[in-house]
Amino acid sequence: MKKLLLLFLLVGAQALSSQSFYDDFSYNNNNWYTVSKTQEFFYSNGQLKIEQMRKKSGFSSGSLVNYNAINQRRNFKISCEMRLTKGVTGNGIVWNFKDGRNNYRFLITDRDGKYAIYKIENGSPTAIKKWGYSDAINKKFATNKLSVEHRNGQTFFYINDSLVFDTYLDYDSNQRTYGVFLGEGSSFGKLNVDSFRLEYSGGNSNNGNGEQDRAPSKY
Repeated sequence: MKKLLLLFLLVGAQALSSQSFYDDFSYNNNNWYTVSKTQEFFYSNGQLKIEQMRKKSGFSSGSLVNYNAINQRRNFKISCEMRLTKGVTGNGIVWNFKDGRNNYRFLITDRDGKYAIYKIENGSPTAIKKWGYSDAINKKFATNKLSVEHRNGQTFFYINDSLVFDTYLDYDSNQRTYGVFLGEGSSFGKLNVDSFRLEYSGGNSNNGNGEQDRAPSKY
């Protein structure tokens, strides 16, 4: 009986530690939430569609995140295929996401082929990589695939599977989540997301901590 119980616990722990996530947005069953009161989202034709709502000074930015927490002690890779269909704003991936004022952002602007990486801490942005050009970006409302890979303590950034930057980042020891970002702009912005994937590989990373669990319910 004890052997069976031990086997059950080991299998359960292995399943938890290797839990990955994939959403092709065929159904609304994967716990996505907007953290902005001035953005809305809906599902249509196998896509997640995010739209900005007007505020006095223009159209606001915001993140759409998943309720599942990421295990940042492990090697992981986040990938997202997205297409800006209207507007002139930056869009991309958020991760190590505590709330709208504390997270990392990997952003592109397909109108001019630029990308940037930011750390947002207490609402203040710090550029990890300032805005710069990349030939890897598909321009003019085309689909782009962004990926963030945390491997053996180092973080790598890809655009359409081409490596554009790498660095060392600190990761929060508490439970944090991940998602999609649509930036602020002077014109109405729309973003279509075709797929979103989180996958783990190998053992634990040398940098960063976290638990594979539910993220805090209040963002």
